[in-house]
Amino acid sequence: MERGPVRTCIVCGGKHTKDKMFRLVYDGAPTADLLQRADGRGRYVCSDARCCQKLADGRILCRSFRVRSIPAGDISSLAAALNAALERDFSGAV
Repeated sequence: MERGPVRTCIVCGGKHTKDKMFRLVYDGAPTADLLQRADGRGRYVCSDARCCQKLADGRILCRSFRVRSIPAGDISSLAAALNAALERDFSGAV
């Protein structure tokens, strides 16, 4: 059994430990808090590529952060940061 704080993915609803998830924070724009130390209430997404890709729609982020809309540029920069983190995680595991 996994130990440590368990968090829920905002996309799929899966429950995982913090070390297997990416933390997102909203401070005027959604950002990936890869060190998991930024101020504010965080939302978590699985380190699964499918969950990260589904964030590009934006509706999940709006609902989770309780905002009406998020500019497409902010969503694309978040997606780029998550994709880079995914590549780094997978390349380090090989």
